[in-house]
Amino acid sequence: FKNEIIKDNENIVHEKNFENGLNLVFVGRVEKNKGIDDVLKVFQKIEGMKNINSLKIVGESKREKYYKEKATMISSKISILGSLNRKDIFKIYADSHVLILLSKSEGFPKVIMEAGVFGCVPIVSNFSGISEIIKHGSNGFIMDSHNSKYHYKDFQLVFEDIDTLKVCSINIFKKSHSFTYEKYLLKIKNAILY
Repeated sequence: FKNEIIKDNENIVHEKNFENGLNLVFVGRVEKNKGIDDVLKVFQKIEGMKNINSLKIVGESKREKYYKEKATMISSKISILGSLNRKDIFKIYADSHVLILLSKSEGFPKVIMEAGVFGCVPIVSNFSGISEIIKHGSNGFIMDSHNSKYHYKDFQLVFEDIDTLKVCSINIFKKSHSFTYEKYLLKIKNAILY
């Protein structure tokens, strides 16, 4: 994202209301390796929580029909939206409180900072290197799986802690400022010239 989006989003982030229920979002390829099955399992376990309004799943899938059927069986609060353009994704980020990404492995997922510039608190799996960016309880949450299973109570505790979520939202917004397109180009330029 470009620098200008930071200024445009400052009010969105500071006015984001965590009191009237949470909107969750997943953005990425909708496949097992990206953790979508775990996301759906977590949602199934916490679906009864009154402060969860929705889960929007954005991304392409070779098994879209399968995941749509699965989502329908779990909850009417889940929407599988397929691939969307950036403008539509940005609108979803603006309306969301939490980005949930439970990948089995990752490089550095740009989606964390893309959502972060909208104040979406990242809840991520503990993949290699993520703790250098996400500080648990400060600008997001890193969830450990035990024998490939998550403790659903860990998610419930996070979703109930509205005050910490609000602090994390502001902090991930601030952290996202280091990941603009302009800073990326500057790093490339410096690497080439020096």
